[in-house]
Amino acid sequence: MATRRDASPKTAIDLSTLPASSLYLVLGTDEFLVSENSRKLVEHLCPAADRDFGLEVVDPAGTTVADATDALAAVLQGVRTMGFFGGRKVVWLRDTRFMDERRTAQSELVKDLLVELVEEVKKGLMQGTVLVMTCGKLDKRQALFKTCKENGALFEFSQPDKGWQKETHARQQAKSFITDVQLKIDEATLDAFMVRTGVDTRQIAQEVEKLSLFAGSEGSVSIEDIRAIVSPSREAVGWDLMDAVADRDLPRAIRTFRQLTFQNESVVGTMVLLENRFRELLVIKQCLQRGFCRVEQRGNYVSVTWREGGEVEEKLSPLGRRDPRKLHSFRVGKLCGQAQLFSRRELLDAEERCMETHEKIVTGSSSAIQLEILLVRLLTAKSTP
Repeated sequence: MATRRDASPKTAIDLSTLPASSLYLVLGTDEFLVSENSRKLVEHLCPAADRDFGLEVVDPAGTTVADATDALAAVLQGVRTMGFFGGRKVVWLRDTRFMDERRTAQSELVKDLLVELVEEVKKGLMQGTVLVMTCGKLDKRQALFKTCKENGALFEFSQPDKGWQKETHARQQAKSFITDVQLKIDEATLDAFMVRTGVDTRQIAQEVEKLSLFAGSEGSVSIEDIRAIVSPSREAVGWDLMDAVADRDLPRAIRTFRQLTFQNESVVGTMVLLENRFRELLVIKQCLQRGFCRVEQRGNYVSVTWREGGEVEEKLSPLGRRDPRKLHSFRVGKLCGQAQLFSRRELLDAEERCMETHEKIVTGSSSAIQLEILLVRLLTAKSTP
């Protein structure tokens, strides 16, 4: 049987072109997509009217040897037993996390049952019987994986390991979800959406669904809609505070900081984020003043073009990870707009005030109050360039 593989960034199995098979393996590190696609696949294979007698779900209680042997024994019994009235029977092994437990996987009892399952698949399941397996990680060197790949249909939904790849991958997933619900969204608005959701697939999918309900028949989404409807992740709330400060919006900054305090976020950690933001703004301010980059507004999107070589390379390359040329285009465009709201003197003063407040916080002063006082001073004070 030829293997059908759905690689990322796909977000769904195309059920309209589902290959005929008696074995389907859905696996990957993206738990949300693996779970959702397995459920939809089983619902497709076994319609609601047939589930009382045609569906057998095996859901291991845990990852111990006993859990694994009970689950595998139930699967073997399921695939060896004909369905009621001779109709189709779907056996769904919903979770194989016990395969990741070294002691469990090395148990002779578990190994023996896995060998039996492999042999059962190789010789072919009885007519009308379908086995669906949902896995997270599955060692691709194992006989079970190789047998499933050679004898069934395989669908994989995994996330990249590296941070920058995760961001690109999540953005592609978001576009796929948005296309599915026929929303209209430009690149700048999509950037704002990604900043709030982060890279978690479940949150991206749920927030797209909320936007779809909110947009209704119009189907058009603005940045204002993103701010009003999309719930920020814990990390995004921190970025919201930094943006409120850099936008010189004191009421929003105080409101967002109190939300962080309510979530028990570290005041010291918030202080560090604030210090980093003013350093970034100071670097961007100097780049703008020296003509290192050119900023163009294109509708809602800000385009930043960097000069090459010479002084630009000499001054920015030593910054390493802090080199603004390495930032995402949306973020650097936003920083350019925010840097223009401050004079260079204000940014230098802000750095000094941040360091003073940081010292007060770590030496025992009332940290939340000190940071609120700092926000008021930073966003009400005016100094000359």
